[in-house]
Amino acid sequence: MLERPGRRTAVIETARACGLLLVEPSVQTALAAHSYGCGQLIAAALDAGAEEIVLGIGGSAMTDGGSGALCALGLKVYDDGGAEVPLGGAALLSARWADDSGLDARLRSTTLRIATDVDNPLVGPHGAAHVFGAQKGADGTARNLLDEALQHWSGLLREVTGSDVDAPGAGAAGGFPAAFLAFTNARLQRGFDLVAELVGLEAALADADLVITGEGALDGQSLHGKAPMGVAERAQARGVPVVVVAGSITVPPQELAARGVAAAASVLDVARTPQDAFARPAEYVALATQQALEGA
Repeated sequence: MLERPGRRTAVIETARACGLLLVEPSVQTALAAHSYGCGQLIAAALDAGAEEIVLGIGGSAMTDGGSGALCALGLKVYDDGGAEVPLGGAALLSARWADDSGLDARLRSTTLRIATDVDNPLVGPHGAAHVFGAQKGADGTARNLLDEALQHWSGLLREVTGSDVDAPGAGAAGGFPAAFLAFTNARLQRGFDLVAELVGLEAALADADLVITGEGALDGQSLHGKAPMGVAERAQARGVPVVVVAGSITVPPQELAARGVAAAASVLDVARTPQDAFARPAEYVALATQQALEGA
């Protein structure tokens, strides 16, 4: 729990409850995995007095459109016969009605901020099932089934709430944001911007003469919203030089310079071998940092 001026903020990493590290990815788990545990964490945060909840949603194992999490918070999803629909993405195909009358009333007065660095829609070829399903164990048939289930879930959410739940980013974490966009005041935010706000990055930059940042692998993905480049862009706007230290660097120097990076060095540049780098990381990070500072 973070004590911020004027409010208590809970930060929840949903992967701790429904992440890939907790299961052995397979077709079966891809179809059955759910986000119920995330809802339990949200309930615990509300019980602890949280007025704002930040949800980090990377590394998920489920593709259930956030249905499990909302069920843990009081949502009821029924099939044609009036029975509650089982948890899991595939089960959403049998959903015919969602009753939010028992949904935790505290959600209405709680700020929910969902951090994501992807802009995938909920469904379709660029949606949750087709883009991220394979890493969760889903084969082609399972991905098609899960996409169909999410399309059905999306239609049901629109019917019940009138909400458009297929906004850019709604496909993150197996469509986790969808149910929250429908039934709560949740909003999606770029992960870096949200974390930068929480840690007070702008205030820190205001007093900085130099910024040192980095990550494991500085590569092409780093140029699309990852933390080091976000830090560099913020620092560049203030005229503060930036030094990057990373395990490996494959981004051309001119690309880094264009984003305000004055110098960069990688651990693999100073270690004798990759195996040596893994065996003595602290030593080589220090050497790489020294090299980068000398080049700044």
